[in-house]
Amino acid sequence: VADSIEDFSVKCFIKYEYRITAIEDNTSNTSTSNTDTATSWEHNLPEVPDIINASVTATGLNTGESMLRWHKSISPDVDKYAIYRSQDTLNWTLIATLPNADTSYADKLLNTHGFSYYYKVNTIDSCGNVGLNNSERHKTIVLKASPGDQSNRLSCSSYEGFNVTAYEVYRDAQQVASLDPSAVSYTDS
Repeated sequence: VADSIEDFSVKCFIKYEYRITAIEDNTSNTSTSNTDTATSWEHNLPEVPDIINASVTATGLNTGESMLRWHKSISPDVDKYAIYRSQDTLNWTLIATLPNADTSYADKLLNTHGFSYYYKVNTIDSCGNVGLNNSERHKTIVLKASPGDQSNRLSCSSYEGFNVTAYEVYRDAQQVASLDPSAVSYTDS
């Protein structure tokens, strides 16, 4: 005789009604229990994903775009990803909530010409639990080019989010230099 039975195929916050029927072998004899209800919950918080990168994909004063990409969470119960953006790492704005199948987000209508943007991702499980910590934040790079006497001086903000081993400089889609990760400027002469 079973003392307890666990039903693992339930969803949070839904009331389920149960009844047990005892059946005798080789007869039609049965005995039915009373009914009872239960509403499940979950206490395990979902793990946050790892961000792959945050890159500017279109430059503009109000038509710029950044693309954020991340790995799926290792948690088996992730219902949604919450995407946050900040310009100062102090004030964060929820900009999108995406289904668990998504692993990228295009943030549009930005001033990518003048500003860097920080991004972080969190997880929400099917019970509405939010991951304990957000992902490590990533920041886009802002490049400024200044004209000179038969040269152009480039300066940029540092990328934040992964360990940069080099910055590659491209002129007209052709690589012209590879810079040390501590470099924040380059003169193209």
